[in-house]
Amino acid sequence: MTRKNNKQTDPSESFLVKKTLVAVRKTRLPGAKRLPITDDILHRLLSSLHRAVGSSYQRCMYRSMFLLAFHAFLRVGEITHSVHNLQVNSVRFLGSRVQIMFQSFKHSEGQAETRFINSNSRQPDCPIQALKDYIAVRGNTPGPLYTVHGSAVTRRTFVQVLKDTLTHAGIPSHGFNSHSFRIGAATTYAKNGASDAQIRFLGRWKSDAFKVYIRSPQS
Repeated sequence: MTRKNNKQTDPSESFLVKKTLVAVRKTRLPGAKRLPITDDILHRLLSSLHRAVGSSYQRCMYRSMFLLAFHAFLRVGEITHSVHNLQVNSVRFLGSRVQIMFQSFKHSEGQAETRFINSNSRQPDCPIQALKDYIAVRGNTPGPLYTVHGSAVTRRTFVQVLKDTLTHAGIPSHGFNSHSFRIGAATTYAKNGASDAQIRFLGRWKSDAFKVYIRSPQS
């Protein structure tokens, strides 16, 4: 049986092939090519912020963003403009720790969750102190937690500042993106002996999907 006008059909145009390609893309390991921001890289980032960001307010803000993104296993949409963006009233200081209330997040299915971060006052890079310092200059005006001139920081701006800071720290920025904090947190906690259950809880994962984020030295 000949095809109409003797034209060969492009196999990639068939419905089944298209559906298969979509399925393959969906099943690729998340973050497979993304590099982790480990605790060591995080320290180098914080030490280089003054060269990447001119505004003292924004240096204070990005210092807090970087530290909170790492220690709270945050997704970028939780600290930048999105429907899941943390608000200033989402955080509450309780003595030596901070309470973070997630009203919504990816895969939350309408269930709010709360996490706590403990103070690391013995280290210069304490996420709670950085957050306190930032709130002191931001003020308690209702709205998104991290703002510039009253508007939430965009994902694009956050990623650009991250890459600029990596460059100033002498670290090639290729392979790093906003999700690198979450990947780095999972990797660091696993390296330090945290159990699967602890990492799953801290990162608000509903399954063992977090395991694909953990990088070995050979990764």
